[in-house]
Amino acid sequence: MIRNLLVFIAIVLPLFVFAQVSSSNFAKSSVVYIQVSSKKTNGKVGLTHGTGWAWSWNSELYVVTALHVVAGMETITVRLANKFNERSSATLVKTFKKADLALLKLDRDIGLVPLDIDTVDPNSKPSLMIWGYPLSSRKINGKAIEFSYSLEKEPTLNSMLLGLNRKYLSELKEQGFPLLDVNIFQVETTITHGHSGAPIINDKGKVIGIANGGLKNGIYGLNWAIPSKYLPELANSQENSPNKVSIQGILLSGEVEVSEDTSEEEIYSYFDREEINSTINGGNGSELHRTWVASLEDIAYTMDDEDISAINDMIELEYIDLKDTFDVYEDYNTGITYAVPSGYEVNFEDDMYSVEGNDFTFGFSSVSNVPFNQANNQIDLFVDDIIQSFPDARISENLDDSFEMNSNDKTLDKIIYREVYFEGENYLLSVGGTAKGTDVGFIFIISRLPREMNYDELREYFLFTIAMSLFSLS
Repeated sequence: MIRNLLVFIAIVLPLFVFAQVSSSNFAKSSVVYIQVSSKKTNGKVGLTHGTGWAWSWNSELYVVTALHVVAGMETITVRLANKFNERSSATLVKTFKKADLALLKLDRDIGLVPLDIDTVDPNSKPSLMIWGYPLSSRKINGKAIEFSYSLEKEPTLNSMLLGLNRKYLSELKEQGFPLLDVNIFQVETTITHGHSGAPIINDKGKVIGIANGGLKNGIYGLNWAIPSKYLPELANSQENSPNKVSIQGILLSGEVEVSEDTSEEEIYSYFDREEINSTINGGNGSELHRTWVASLEDIAYTMDDEDISAINDMIELEYIDLKDTFDVYEDYNTGITYAVPSGYEVNFEDDMYSVEGNDFTFGFSSVSNVPFNQANNQIDLFVDDIIQSFPDARISENLDDSFEMNSNDKTLDKIIYREVYFEGENYLLSVGGTAKGTDVGFIFIISRLPREMNYDELREYFLFTIAMSLFSLS
């Protein structure tokens, strides 16, 4: 499976619902939704309208956010999470570029309650929760997160971006913030657009970090947060504020370009529609969210040589193009991510998400609370369930399987190939299974064999084969 980084995205979140502490109360009283806008600088008439997060610190009139959210913006407005009409304009008063931090002063008191800060070991697994507005919607949501382990005692952004394509590093250096030597928390949980600048809260109700940026490992997100230890340096900073809008794609907050006469309600309607169109509700309580769209070119920037070679072979045969794009979905219950070639409708039926192609079916699903020592059996049961979904089908041949397991990290990856006989014809069933901890995910393609395919059918099949290889669990 492709597991190498693809940079993109911006970032992330805050609060929690821990024992004796209500995360919703924190969200209502301490966290604000940021709206920013600036006239476009490319010679066209219009505005760049962006969104992000901020949270009250030290005083009810001051909030902290990520610098890339507000840099170069002409107007900044903050709104209470629970009273969206309760708002105030704000001014950028302090910046600390090394850590990509900004301090804003509100023009009026809207009843915010400042949060305290705390420290934590970056290689620990504390109970943490983040809240945000996925896809820049007006509906606040919370999500548990985890740190990923680092070989360094205090990981830096440079260590996380080591080996990254020069294009992204040059953009980061051109922007000037954050600096590569800044300490970070490596956040393992996938995060989405519109969450930049939010606090990450521990089980004491204190802020230990500020969501900042992310990159992609295939389609699986590796993200980072800035430790709260940098906040005193922000408060004492005498730096000049940047006058240009952030250009760095890694640090992407929610954004839309509109004409100058677009009303505020029309802008929000756009974000609301985006949220609705990006969500698929499963009948078993699962909810699938389209978190971003990636071109094959973007993905190829960070593939290893073997993966690039396989892609190039398909490109030389003119079946695929680097401009082909994939919709990336995340199951928020398990953190499992799936890729689907753009333009295909994803349906949910019989506890399974699926897409119908020409003479093949592409599908995926996940389950939670599976003991790790039973994950391998759970994947085998999934294969049996697929075969049994075809009346009177039987396995005519077991083909080569692959299996990788790390008992220490409690991760497992498995690929299974079966030739299935059904209604007088043979079908090839390819299944990918992955497990981490107690979450198990599955993905499969079943296609009729042998058969001749025309160009369009081959192109479609190759695109879905790539999508299957991008399958990952965060």
